[in-house]
Amino acid sequence: MTTEQKLKFSLGGGLTDNYVIQLFILGREEHPEWFYPGIEIESIFDSFPGLVWNGGRLVEGSLTMDDAMARVEFFNSRNIGVNFTFTNCLLTEEHIDDPLCNAVLQNFANPLNGVVVYDPRLEAHIRTACPQYKIISSVSKCIYDRRERLIADTEKYDLVVIPPEFNRDLAFLRLFPPEKVELLVNEGCPPYCKERMQHYIVTSQMVLGLRAIEDNPYNPCKKVMRKPPAGKMVLTITELFEILAATGISHMKFNNRGNPSVERSLQEIIKYFVLPRHSLAFNSFMQDKIRQLRGDKINAADYAVFKISVIVPVYNTEKYLAACLDSVLAQTHQNLEIIIVDDNSPDNAQEIYNKYARYDKRIKIIKHLHNKKLSASRNSGLRQASGDYVHFLDSDDYIMDADYYKIMLKYAVDYNAELVRSGFYNERTTHRLDGVWLLGSLRDLSRKLTLVEEAPYCWCFLFKREFLQKYNLEFDISLLCGGEDLIFSFEAAYYANQIVLVPNVKVFYRKDGAFRKSNNEQRIYSENLAHRKISEFAERHKFQDLFRRIFETNR
Repeated sequence: MTTEQKLKFSLGGGLTDNYVIQLFILGREEHPEWFYPGIEIESIFDSFPGLVWNGGRLVEGSLTMDDAMARVEFFNSRNIGVNFTFTNCLLTEEHIDDPLCNAVLQNFANPLNGVVVYDPRLEAHIRTACPQYKIISSVSKCIYDRRERLIADTEKYDLVVIPPEFNRDLAFLRLFPPEKVELLVNEGCPPYCKERMQHYIVTSQMVLGLRAIEDNPYNPCKKVMRKPPAGKMVLTITELFEILAATGISHMKFNNRGNPSVERSLQEIIKYFVLPRHSLAFNSFMQDKIRQLRGDKINAADYAVFKISVIVPVYNTEKYLAACLDSVLAQTHQNLEIIIVDDNSPDNAQEIYNKYARYDKRIKIIKHLHNKKLSASRNSGLRQASGDYVHFLDSDDYIMDADYYKIMLKYAVDYNAELVRSGFYNERTTHRLDGVWLLGSLRDLSRKLTLVEEAPYCWCFLFKREFLQKYNLEFDISLLCGGEDLIFSFEAAYYANQIVLVPNVKVFYRKDGAFRKSNNEQRIYSENLAHRKISEFAERHKFQDLFRRIFETNR
């Protein structure tokens, strides 16, 4: 094998059972020494739930378009393509016009991504509507006895998946243009299985709602249960490199979507990608991360040592202050430092917080002699903070979950994250995060900045205080009436190596709070100033084109 020749894998899964593949990718980035050299992850293949074009495997559950875009972006930002398995073999003309499928098709059209096709009408539709996609001929066509058609298909398609029955037929494989074919390396079905096409039909029926999910005679496949697949179809990693050297074929398809358990998926990943001497370390890494993502029960004692500084600016919020402080004091994580910053509030807020401070010694008071506005108030609290992590909670907001800090802290510590973000709620909006997502390093800059653009509010973040000190991050006191959260969160997200988005915990946010009250002209001026400042920051750090694409198109 020459230094230029590498195996280029397409991995099954990543859009639905995403955490195993996602963590595998992050593990490769964090510990490249654990893995076989000469292997690239070129793409994944999968589909989203609710898409009638899907075939091959049943994809259950639900997903918002924002979540779908985040999952695709995780891979695309790493130059890993997403190949959608649009291989349903029972489609009608009506299905071709399905609005949800067509929306997905349009949203992810770029030359990095592809579609795996079965139905010729759907194929023609995709070629016309979104010619950017790679078009891949599916193995679900079950072409066993028409070798000439397989060869001819390489002129029509960007990639042709070869039936695994031919995996060891080197003479036949040499007839193909090597860059135009892909080998399915670990098919679980027996060779020349007469029921394989029927399996695809049953799956297509279930996707279209024509058959109940529990009425699946091929789950598990009885033939596989009676007689394990013959070895001639399943290739070892050594054999893959030998095939590459003998034929030049580098595209390999790793069939992971049908694995019945996470443990089985890990076994297959280890077999093909992990050097034997590092298999235990990799397995331990993956098991730890998977337990965290599954939300296993938190042992509070393990995290009690970490202190959170809760910074609460107060100005004209006597109506809401008690609810705010009650929500903090009710937290099951007790190692808190509650810093109240009275920004010369003209109401009776002082009487309220003094009453709380008399019976809870965790509360500290900072008083401003004159009104300095929100940014300066937060900075005053931050300079006095001694906690490992910092949460900025406005005094007219409150935390909705008693385990909020316990859960946020767990993810912050487990992932060594500089930022951990929750959802939020108000009378008009619920911003909910479905599933834990990891955004690591500058590879995810596009997604990190999109995260800030969508919801820049610092009160739904837990910040690592050491991180804020390292980059001298404070709130801009020239922003008196808006935009202070945007620029602070923007710079923090840019510098962060690890951001974790955590579902199922929320902050209640009042959009008309006292600190936010200002006339329209002042607010517009302040927000425009913030926008100019982050534009200048993007220019200094040489990502102004990305900044314009994300921020200016949404203004």
